[in-house]
Amino acid sequence: MSINHQSWSICVLCYNEEGAIEEVLEKLNEFLSKELNSKFEVIVINDGSTDNSKNIIENYIKNNQKFNIKLVNHSNNLGIGMAIRSGYHEAQNENVMAMCGDGQFQLDDFKQVLNFEKDEFISFYRRKKETYTMFRYFLSNTNRFINRYIFGINLIDVNWVKAYKKEQLNSINFEIKSSLVETEIASKLIKKGLKVKQVETVYLPRIAGEPKGASFKIVTLALLELFKLIFVLSTKKS
Repeated sequence: MSINHQSWSICVLCYNEEGAIEEVLEKLNEFLSKELNSKFEVIVINDGSTDNSKNIIENYIKNNQKFNIKLVNHSNNLGIGMAIRSGYHEAQNENVMAMCGDGQFQLDDFKQVLNFEKDEFISFYRRKKETYTMFRYFLSNTNRFINRYIFGINLIDVNWVKAYKKEQLNSINFEIKSSLVETEIASKLIKKGLKVKQVETVYLPRIAGEPKGASFKIVTLALLELFKLIFVLSTKKS
């Protein structure tokens, strides 16, 4: 007996991923068509790419019109936080998830949570991060320390893939624009009494290109917004 799946909006974040984005979209198309017996949409956020990513995405959409996919284009690079916010804003279905366009999220791990309850959200985590440099490990561990002891959220991997109900996202007043946006969302939902289901995933090597998560721009913006987030979470309602 088949299970009726909840509907999904999958947001794919893309910044200079010309070597990976088409393969990521093709694998996502195959996976969703095979695994979901409900409606779904894919929203690609091109965050001001300076390579050929935008043309590749547009050609893929043109050549795969049966695949429910649309492009949100940022004319300038606004950063991962604003890319995530754009995707969440555009999403129309019951469940919403954002993943990077580098191919490092293993789609088979998504099978565990095709349906989830209204009083919970999903936090995937990477048990092993073989491709991380010592600097990225430092940033990751520092972030986890801050989340636990300042914000009171004990998530294994706050900066990895999350899945929410669209109505949960609609209930939040977004105030953060940097990569700390997922910390803002998780903190506000937990304050509302929602539970977190943490799911281990395999962290795949990049299909192509170089990692951008620890760039000077991203780290600097996150540091600048850290104090704003502390103020927001300590003085305001979600």
